[in-house]
Amino acid sequence: MRTSAGEERVGRTLGKYTLLRAIGEGGMAVVYEALHRNGNRVALKLLRPEVSVGADVRARFVREGYAANKVPRGAVRILDDDERDGLAYLVMELLDGVTLDVFARAVLDEQSGRGDRRPVPAALAVAIGAHILVTLSLAHDAGVVHRDIKPENVFLERSGTVKLLDFGIARVAMPGEKSSTVTGRVLGTPAFASPEQAYGRRAEVDARSDIYSVGATLFTILSGRLVHEADSPEEALILAATEPAQKLGTVTDIHPAIAEVVDRALRHERDERWPTAAAMGAALREAHRVAFGAPVPDVLDFGLGSSGHCEAETVMPSPRRRLVGVAAVGAVLVGLVGVGIPRSRGPVDGGERAPATEIHVDDAAAVPAAAPAPSQAEPPSHDAPQPAHLEAARSSGAAPSAPGRSRSAQLPKAVPSVVSSSRACGVDIDEDGRKWPRRCP
Repeated sequence: MRTSAGEERVGRTLGKYTLLRAIGEGGMAVVYEALHRNGNRVALKLLRPEVSVGADVRARFVREGYAANKVPRGAVRILDDDERDGLAYLVMELLDGVTLDVFARAVLDEQSGRGDRRPVPAALAVAIGAHILVTLSLAHDAGVVHRDIKPENVFLERSGTVKLLDFGIARVAMPGEKSSTVTGRVLGTPAFASPEQAYGRRAEVDARSDIYSVGATLFTILSGRLVHEADSPEEALILAATEPAQKLGTVTDIHPAIAEVVDRALRHERDERWPTAAAMGAALREAHRVAFGAPVPDVLDFGLGSSGHCEAETVMPSPRRRLVGVAAVGAVLVGLVGVGIPRSRGPVDGGERAPATEIHVDDAAAVPAAAPAPSQAEPPSHDAPQPAHLEAARSSGAAPSAPGRSRSAQLPKAVPSVVSSSRACGVDIDEDGRKWPRRCP
């Protein structure tokens, strides 16, 4: 039986920490559950040796990791960092709970027998969204833009709190800093990326981009569908860049007050979205009150139980007990933060769909030229879709068709075909002189 590179280090000591087991591997790093010499368990993220050859890479790895600590609460704490034998690592708190995508899938499994396709109960989904927005508001006030909000990066703690993971690609605004114009590289996850991220216009990515991604996350956990159904990450980028988002109320039965908040977050133009995370949070809390007759609780009940790890054989076939078992598996999932572990699982509704491939803009630059090519475990880094890609995709049927025509007959029957609501009317020219299709009014 083959042993992965990460597993080979299990049992070894790294500074003050003993590596107990590998809990996640990606192209850039391996994450371990580790034991400090004082007896505390932590998550330790170790940069791979082949990536750690440059001091600048190691410094950036640590610097970006600490972005989370600029957020007063609601983000995973970075506890320590060190470098031993040229290997850089971060030490993070080890949370007890489960990521939102795993939670949604477990709920959906329980609901499917009753014909309910909504991954998360609406009241709980809205409450989770409100808690996410509190943390994002604090992050934005601290000058931190997350840039990769999605269900996998939302952690539901057994204690009833919500935390954001993976500030590893966050952007921290420095005093007096001017935005540089960089176009052509994509940062984020296609299925939850804002139009400006999909275009690769990094200078335009700001707090409103995070707001779009929160809207996309709520859309998914409320409906069981992605904002833009696609057969590949590239197609997802094309749709996000050129097509308006579906209205939440058209794909699921939801209270209009909730749909209105989510739909505004998903507006194609940044200026038409909620101006701040705080504004969206206030609107979402009001929608919760209108729809359910109660305020958003300060502490949420995810049905994960109150004990620590539970043994698999004690899990009973009821929704609450099923989720307790899920929590036991997910107790160390926080260790996956920022690793870029591939996700081969399907969408939350169980249909076949393009995976939510993670795209980290700087990963390629961080790997020295002499380093071996990334393995299949590392998600690819993509360029923003160029005009040739758009034209080729449209001519092959991959991009949205003209109004009235089904976009693709290849999508699963459980997923409705997406019909384009706008055609290209002329072109826009970006900062680098490239031409892009302009949406019709």
